[in-house]
Amino acid sequence: MYLCVKILPPVKMRRRIENKDSVLLFLAPIVGVALTAMLLFHFNLHHRNSWGFSFSNLEQDLRGEIRWLEDYGETLWINDSLKLLVVEKRGKIKRASSKDLLQLIGYKDGYIKALAFEGLCERRDKHLYESVMSILDDTSSYVEAPLGHSTYPTPIGEYCVVNVLSMQIPNAPPPPKPKYKLDKLFSKNELGLIAAKYQTNKDNLIKPNFY
Repeated sequence: MYLCVKILPPVKMRRRIENKDSVLLFLAPIVGVALTAMLLFHFNLHHRNSWGFSFSNLEQDLRGEIRWLEDYGETLWINDSLKLLVVEKRGKIKRASSKDLLQLIGYKDGYIKALAFEGLCERRDKHLYESVMSILDDTSSYVEAPLGHSTYPTPIGEYCVVNVLSMQIPNAPPPPKPKYKLDKLFSKNELGLIAAKYQTNKDNLIKPNFY
């Protein structure tokens, strides 16, 4: 017959182990909640404007630039080094391939959409007319347009038609000095259709939350 003896650690050691286990059991839910909150915040920060948008067909290096510009591209109170970084990243977006820029016309963030449109204008892309008509259908995206020494939230369609193309349209804000010769970008018929669509869609705009 064998006698089984369970060897227990000293009392003080047992208490330390029990106390350590109690602390771990207490901290585990708190740590879990904190990690979940951090992950949700990170997801919301970087993907809030990306619902339903596939990044899979974009160049890999553009993805980080887009998400960075979403967060900092329109920040007003930034230091000089950050301003230079914004200019650099804006340039990278606008120099992307036409294929990528056309895909970004469908992006939900107005700022990124505007950059893509400016890039297409600068290269006089053959799909420019289709792009501006698609942008005019977007009644919920806004971008910060310059106004004196400040900016004001502007519907993406108005920004692209007035601020980028400098089109003079009745009941629209006065355009800035033209950067492009419109007759080199669009036919006379296309310009008329753009103006008509602007007038039609401006009454269907969805005001942003900060109004």
